[in-house]
Parts: sequence; structure tokens; C-alpha cells
Amino acid sequence: MVVAAPDGPMPQTREHILLARQVGVPYIVVCLNKVDMMEDEELLELVELEVRELLTSTSFRATRFRWCG
Repeated sequence: MVVAAPDGPMPQTREHILLARQVGVPYIVVCLNKVDMMEDEELLELVELEVRELLTSTSFRATRFRWCG
């Protein structure tokens, strides 16, 4: 799953995560892209936190994060 850092999780991101859980997908790999467009490190951390909370709220483990340029 790709999440644009400047936008954060969009409504369809939430839907895709819920659908993945419903059909039994065991793992989701999330790529946070457009990180280079983020000038504020705190905003980037906030987006990462939002994605982590979204994953854990649907019983996915959010253990590692990779940022893509």
C-alpha cells in the first residue's frame, strides 16, 4: 500500500485496509512516499503515527516503517 506523505491516509486507504482484513490478508506493506516533499519533520512523524494507528485499529501490526523518496 502506498501513502503519500503530504496527504496522509486517504478514505480509500482506510477502505483498503479494512477490506484486506475482511478477506484474511495476513500482512500489509506500507510505503510512505513523497517524503522529500515534506519540509516539516514533525508533520512527517504525524503522518506515520496516523498510519500506524490506522493499522493497529484493524489488528495489523505496525512494526517497521520504510520511507520512499
